[in-house]
Amino acid sequence: MIRMSTQHGWYLVTHQDQARLAESIAREWGNALFRTPQPRTHFLQAVLHHQDSWRAQDASPTLAADGKPRALSQELVGKKYVLDKLHLDSDLAGRMQTVRLVAADGPYAALLIATHFQNLLSDRADRSALAPQQLTLLDRFLREHHALLDQLQSEVEEDPFVATHEKQDRWIQDNFHLLQAISHLSFLACAGFDRSSHLLHPLPLLNGGTAAIQVEWLAPRYFRLAPWPFVALELRFEFPVRHLMVHQFATSESFADAFAAASEEMLSVRLCA
Repeated sequence: MIRMSTQHGWYLVTHQDQARLAESIAREWGNALFRTPQPRTHFLQAVLHHQDSWRAQDASPTLAADGKPRALSQELVGKKYVLDKLHLDSDLAGRMQTVRLVAADGPYAALLIATHFQNLLSDRADRSALAPQQLTLLDRFLREHHALLDQLQSEVEEDPFVATHEKQDRWIQDNFHLLQAISHLSFLACAGFDRSSHLLHPLPLLNGGTAAIQVEWLAPRYFRLAPWPFVALELRFEFPVRHLMVHQFATSESFADAFAAASEEMLSVRLCA
């Protein structure tokens, strides 16, 4: 779950709804400067499903020790990814299952998601809170996951429906960076990020180069991107939230009841040049 603070409580956003927002943004990506994601269908599939491993946890969100919903928030932007030591087993199993389920429809999207997971759980992960047996579990997962990455890479190389240049290491790396960048932009909106930021990686241009995109906060869920990667000079997207009218809960039961009773609302995010 992703949480956004409000005057009276929290907006809660599921990771799948954050991924759906990211996919909507990805559909608009590309203009005379920035390269449109290709292969398009496979890339959009990767963006849409890259958060599927959170499905079970989002269906039954839990309460943190401070009485607030256990969820990702804007305070995590720019920091190492904090591994959930309470649900590490199910988290890792869910990620492996996500890659395998997406791979059943084709290896390219699965390769991008697997590359994202490998990067998140190795290069970007904060391992400091894990117990020794959990570190062993994580390292075993990374070895097995790396073997799956190699398998998916081989399947992509043999896929006759993917263009030769789209199989090149640089092209796949660019697509992986773009997936993370678009997901990050979607997260900034869903978490109510209220400062300026950037999109993590230099992103592919039509001329073969790359450019870093800065994200300037203008107002709640309203950002200016420079350089601008879309055709239209302003875009608006919507995503669903549940509004809980309490900041802290006394018990897990009261939180569960409030979550079940919360009605769904729609919020908008605006992007401009």
